[in-house]
Amino acid sequence: MNADCPNGLQCSQEQAQLANDKSKQNMDAISGQSRTNSASQQITSARDNLAVQTQVKPNALASAQAQVSSAQAQVAAAQLAVNETTLTAPTSGVVISINGVPGESVAGGGSGATAQAPGSLAPQPSSSSASGSAASSGFMVIDDTSTFVAVMPFAETDAARLLANQTAALTFDAIPNLTISGHVLTISPAATVVSNVVDYYVSFVLNRTDPRLREGMTANAAVTVAQADNAVRVPNAAVHTTGGTTTVTLLTNGQQVPTEVVTGVVGDTYTEIKAGLNEGDKVVLPSLRTTGTPTSGGNGFRGGGFGGGGIVRGGGG
Repeated sequence: MNADCPNGLQCSQEQAQLANDKSKQNMDAISGQSRTNSASQQITSARDNLAVQTQVKPNALASAQAQVSSAQAQVAAAQLAVNETTLTAPTSGVVISINGVPGESVAGGGSGATAQAPGSLAPQPSSSSASGSAASSGFMVIDDTSTFVAVMPFAETDAARLLANQTAALTFDAIPNLTISGHVLTISPAATVVSNVVDYYVSFVLNRTDPRLREGMTANAAVTVAQADNAVRVPNAAVHTTGGTTTVTLLTNGQQVPTEVVTGVVGDTYTEIKAGLNEGDKVVLPSLRTTGTPTSGGNGFRGGGFGGGGIVRGGGG
């Protein structure tokens, strides 16, 4: 018997238990190492996946943003298409013609536009028609009746005396008792030649409107190109010019006395006398040799007026 193990059976059991414990310890160590290795592999895999996702996500985000932008563009295009189904007038006015029906194809903007009088803001009037039907290529024609523009040709000698903002009195053949003040808006820089007659188109703005006015009515304008206030004036027939000397025949003590004068503004009916006559002097007219006509110092004498005829146009179209 072994002196260290007096009880042989008990010693054998303890040794067997020790061997079993060592074997279990060894198996636990192996299992733990396996789990450690597996966890380490999972960490490495997670790191690799994180690295991949870090590179992929920005590209995916950019792609998603591009898709959003594309969708927004499609929405904007669809909204524009919806908006274009509604016609919106650029200005308020009255519809004077509709030249199409839904479903018809229309030409692009600008085709078939009404010819404008050169240098003016209104359509050039036709010699045979006062209507604005030349713009019939537009789907709808609208006129702004809150204001009117009269366009008319002037002979070159008269046009040379016109300036912007000169006052004018406009009358209308269709409304005999109507006179509306206006002013020169534009004067064409280019001539219009018809049958060897040189004209320049002039646009007039009417200072007010009248419910009886209609587009296309014939208008006449008398333009004031010069004005003299508190002027001494005599009828044009009383003024004579010979050899560069201008005279007026006065009736003095029953005698006709030619008197040299200095003229100023010359109007359609009267001529301003700047020097040589006094208010109240009697002048002799060629048709009335025995009677005299007193000169006048009327306030606001307007001279140099001449007129033209043309067409009334709406303020917009």
